[in-house]
Amino acid sequence: MKNDPAVPIPDHVEIDTPSDTPVADGVLAEVEDHDREQQFRNTELQDRLSAMKHEMDRMKESVTLLSAGARALVVEAPSLAQEELRYRVRTNPLPYMVYAAGAAFVFGRYLQR
Repeated sequence: MKNDPAVPIPDHVEIDTPSDTPVADGVLAEVEDHDREQQFRNTELQDRLSAMKHEMDRMKESVTLLSAGARALVVEAPSLAQEELRYRVRTNPLPYMVYAAGAAFVFGRYLQR
């Protein structure tokens, strides 16, 4: 009968005891105190959980913004470097011509061997 699925198991049991005895009053007071503490803990945990969810949402937003910024930087960085190199070659071409000639000479000597 104990494991019979047809018999519902109650969530809580109410005990009908005379409240004029000091023991019953003490037990009921302890149970009420425990229930109040449990409700306070549940409320506190729910507040913490909602604060954590809010913080997670803010973190997701920050990560999204950072990834968008990083993506833009990766796309723009090569073009900025290329523009910078073009500007430097146009303003002062002699050193870059010497670098190119030196590299060609070294590469040509390497190929002769």
